[in-house]
Amino acid sequence: MKGAIGNCVKSCRALPAVAVCLFVFASAQAGPAPTYNVIDLGTLGGISSQALGINNSGQIVGYAATTNQPHHAAFWANSSSPPIDLGALGGTFGEALGINDSGEIVGDATTPADAEDDAAVWTNHNSGAVDLGSLGGPDGAAQGINGLGQMVGYATASNGDTHATFWANSSSSAIDLGTLGGTFGEALGINGIGQIVGDALTTSNAADHAAFWANNSSSAVDLGSLGGTYSGASSINNSGQIVGYAYTTSNATYHATVWTNTSTGPIDLGTLGGADSQANGNNGTGQIVGYSQTTSNTDTHATLWTNSSSSAIVDLNSLIPTNSGWVLQQANAINDSGEIVGFGTIGSNTHAFALVTGSVQSISAPKYVSIWIASTNVFLAFPTISNAFYDVQCTTNLVSAVWSTIASNIAGTGGIITNTNIGGATVPRRFYHVGAHF
Repeated sequence: MKGAIGNCVKSCRALPAVAVCLFVFASAQAGPAPTYNVIDLGTLGGISSQALGINNSGQIVGYAATTNQPHHAAFWANSSSPPIDLGALGGTFGEALGINDSGEIVGDATTPADAEDDAAVWTNHNSGAVDLGSLGGPDGAAQGINGLGQMVGYATASNGDTHATFWANSSSSAIDLGTLGGTFGEALGINGIGQIVGDALTTSNAADHAAFWANNSSSAVDLGSLGGTYSGASSINNSGQIVGYAYTTSNATYHATVWTNTSTGPIDLGTLGGADSQANGNNGTGQIVGYSQTTSNTDTHATLWTNSSSSAIVDLNSLIPTNSGWVLQQANAINDSGEIVGFGTIGSNTHAFALVTGSVQSISAPKYVSIWIASTNVFLAFPTISNAFYDVQCTTNLVSAVWSTIASNIAGTGGIITNTNIGGATVPRRFYHVGAHF
């Protein structure tokens, strides 16, 4: 392509019924950790806030204290915007736990008549909360949402048991995903092809293990632990990489954990020298965020793993200005642009933060491309800059390398663009190529 920038590399992954390979300009592997600007996301008039989710447009959700101190679900249009109060279901408490690229938000909130949390969805930040219902009991929460609007979380049944739960959309009934044989289960993440992760009790109710559901009608699969009794999975990306935590053999410590897929065992991501760590989120490029205790075991710091190796651990406090006044305590989510949200202390207060680099604006070719399948279609999402144009091509044979153009001269917007290859998943093998030009 004329004016295309970057080196050609290939990244492939196996998927059911079709092998989809990605051929892009610029590396899809995470490079060295960048330096970040830390932004205080503020509150709703109170003294505390947390950021819990961020989408690929940079929209952020979480919760914040109001002047009267109850926590309300909160939305930030971007890292430089003030929080918007999303309210509750008529009660005094609400929190937003996830947001998809369409701006649909999930969480939980209280009603006037019920002190228990109910699973809630906001179809956008201007809409009121919609009660998603439960499995017959009084409690629930929606904790993850994908680009198709499918939601997962937990809900109580009429007998009081709590089970992992799936909602197909904002008007559908709750579907019980079950457990690993015990009385408890919850789902925390869902990716673009409907794969679900969380945790659940095993048959004896003595062990809570990370769990995986291939779809909303499949049984839970036990992902195991690092030798201990407990583990949990918090996030899954479109490549099937799962992150969470697991206890080690002694059951005295737990470590951030990654499962590269459901057929491999858990990988210990290590700590910052302390006893415990946990991975809370991951993005399409394989970067992982969470927290870790430091050597003293008295401090918890927000943590980045630039890939799925324990040697890739970075204290995010080392990547912000030394005079910022912040102690970043926990990172909860990271988008495909590498923007990170979480919470930390500034002064004597706990506030939500956003970490931004501006790196999307500094490149002309896509730094990464996210790829996933839904039904018979293939979706490619990549960052753009406003003064460049992007072409998407494909081929079935890299030797002859006869490329067919899927889309050309896509005008960059400065944000994430998603291109859909209609019917792309119906062929046995296909390679994709994304380039930029001026």
